[in-house]
Amino acid sequence: MKKDKENNYISLTNELVGIFVNDEASFSIKILDSDEYDYYILVLVSEDEFKKIIGYGGKNANSIRNIIKAYAYKNGERVRIEFNSF
Repeated sequence: MKKDKENNYISLTNELVGIFVNDEASFSIKILDSDEYDYYILVLVSEDEFKKIIGYGGKNANSIRNIIKAYAYKNGERVRIEFNSF
């Protein structure tokens, strides 16, 4: 059951991040273990695409976070999403 929910978070995050990047190979999404959160999502983005994900003043990143958190809230779960470049 938990693996299905992880796949839901990965596919939703993939869909949202894919809106802002040109190349799907330029990012990857991982779910890490966390004591504080039910799901800790790490989005690794190439340096070339990182600015597009963050957006002006962090607006794009915050929008992605808000959508993921709304989905988690609906399911009664706690989630954290973090963006890093590689």
